[in-house]
Amino acid sequence: MEVIAADPTITEHKIIPIKRDTIELEDQKAKKSILTVKNGAQTLKFGVIDIPVFYGNFDPNSSVGRDVNRLIQELRQENIDGLIVDLRDNGGGSLPEAAALTNLFIDPGPVVQIRHGEVINRDVRATKPAVYRDPLIVLINRFSASASEIFAGAIQDYGRGLVVGSTTWGKGSVQSYMPIEKGEGHIKITQAKFYRVSGDSTQHRGVIPDIELPNLVNTKELGESSYDNALPWDKIHPAPHDIYNNIATLLPALKPAHNERVKADPELVYVQQQAALYEELNNKKIVSLKLTTRQQEQKLIEQRTLDIENQKRKAKGEPVYANYADYKAKELKKDEEESAEPKKKDLEPEKDPYLVETGKILGDFILQTKKQLSQKATNP
Repeated sequence: MEVIAADPTITEHKIIPIKRDTIELEDQKAKKSILTVKNGAQTLKFGVIDIPVFYGNFDPNSSVGRDVNRLIQELRQENIDGLIVDLRDNGGGSLPEAAALTNLFIDPGPVVQIRHGEVINRDVRATKPAVYRDPLIVLINRFSASASEIFAGAIQDYGRGLVVGSTTWGKGSVQSYMPIEKGEGHIKITQAKFYRVSGDSTQHRGVIPDIELPNLVNTKELGESSYDNALPWDKIHPAPHDIYNNIATLLPALKPAHNERVKADPELVYVQQQAALYEELNNKKIVSLKLTTRQQEQKLIEQRTLDIENQKRKAKGEPVYANYADYKAKELKKDEEESAEPKKKDLEPEKDPYLVETGKILGDFILQTKKQLSQKATNP
């Protein structure tokens, strides 16, 4: 790749070799791990199934539905108390596989509605009895899109489990390529839209979690809603479907406990403070023409960034940075090491603050569900 310098005084072009790496399809398959979480006097064991993409054609014996079914059976042998399906950064994939995955958790019923003009198709359905009926959480983020939104939306609409994380991308339109007559090439057209069984579109608005986790992504800059020409959100008639749990009645107990934990978690506090600083700087509309003023403002930003980093490090018992230059040098070295030798995603749930907090939410969910059932038995 040939690169031209941004500085107009530099006339020499730079050639950067780009090596095409091998994509390991095995890395895209669903994987399982175990997360242990302390919940009061109890230690709960949760299964975590990470799904990077909704694949369906790697080989004749592998698909998301089949692989996750197998992983659930393996996790059952380890006597898990609940399950977390991790769809963070899952940009979608096969629609039939999204339906197959949903069917592992719900009994026969509609999964998604598709609207072609005025015609609504409800043939995308779960057709078999559910495989897993125990406590469930779906973990999402802004980069969960398309098929991920279909699955998360169905779980939410059925009240089958909690949806935790941040609002998804909002990709609810269906495109196809049409040949151009009397010429070469194709044109991409939008021909349909996805709708949840509740009737809500996944387009533009995305799936809004039941409980939100802190995040650094600015939804005004990333996501379907950030596009000037994005199709708007709308709604159609709901499809008849079962309700497994009344999630809304549990949230008043779950959210305050979650909020208190977030305040005490150094990693999540760090994310909140970084997000607040970014939002403040992004909303700034005036820039001084005076160089010394801009330099002074930059030093203040650097000091605030350093303070946020050191606050986290102190809370975790780690050594703090003496100055901003040391911090930047360390971060730059870490980035260079990761770029030079990309590491595969390690499934170490206890080191992931988002997964740990999701596990604690699942523990609370189990407790509150048991209380709800006990109250119903006492007052039928």
